[in-house]
Amino acid sequence: MIHCPNCYQPNKDDQKMCTECGYFLEEESAAAAELTGRGEKTAEGKDAQTASASSREKWEPYAEKGKLVAKGYWSYAADKLKSPLTNGVAAAPSQWINGWITLGLFVLFFSLSNVVQLRSLKMGILSIGTQVPVFKTFMVSFFHISVLVLLTAGMLWVAVKYLMKLSKGFTEVLSRYSALTVVPVGLTIVFFLTSLIGLRSLALFLLVFILLGWIAAVLVTIYSFNKESEGTGADPLYSLFAVFFVLCFYLWVAGDSLTKSFLSLVVKF
Repeated sequence: MIHCPNCYQPNKDDQKMCTECGYFLEEESAAAAELTGRGEKTAEGKDAQTASASSREKWEPYAEKGKLVAKGYWSYAADKLKSPLTNGVAAAPSQWINGWITLGLFVLFFSLSNVVQLRSLKMGILSIGTQVPVFKTFMVSFFHISVLVLLTAGMLWVAVKYLMKLSKGFTEVLSRYSALTVVPVGLTIVFFLTSLIGLRSLALFLLVFILLGWIAAVLVTIYSFNKESEGTGADPLYSLFAVFFVLCFYLWVAGDSLTKSFLSLVVKF
């Protein structure tokens, strides 16, 4: 209903003139419609702003927590790089989040390095077939390296708990093992950068030290827990043999599949 501004008589919405005083209502109807539209737009804008503010409030705690974790990790990494052996062995179980970040960085940068190395091999030697698919190559590397890293952490815990007979939780073993791998992870990042700029000889040289660093981390992890043993469990050397046996078995089983996967990515058969 439209109320006449002249005599306040109610009229139908489609009425052009007031039935009581003859006042022309078309302008009044247009003005009312415009005001209604503005009101709806204003309400919609307020609703959108409210939804946006609510979304920000919802995710803000997670963002702040992420910033704190990232800031804490840099302090953690600097501490372990400063004194890798002493601070690595003394790593507390509460540092397990930093441990997962360390292992994740290794998997990420080692996988990226594999992509770069395979692309340079493709362009430099095997100049046949198609371009190396970056995403597929990365995913193949990421999967196998992730399995190898998780298998190593799991086998270390099994060796410490069940072979050496120590009541240690998985997070405690993970924290110590990952803390001892901070140096190899740092070398892996350098390995990626040198591969990226084409320093292949230096990259391969770094690869040797990365592998030695990981072997040393496994060895030191086992022997550091041996100091807490009361001599009731297996000798740490046998525990090491058990860990490396499982890792070598996995590489033997998955090696053929992994080699074929990489070859199929480099050369089109």
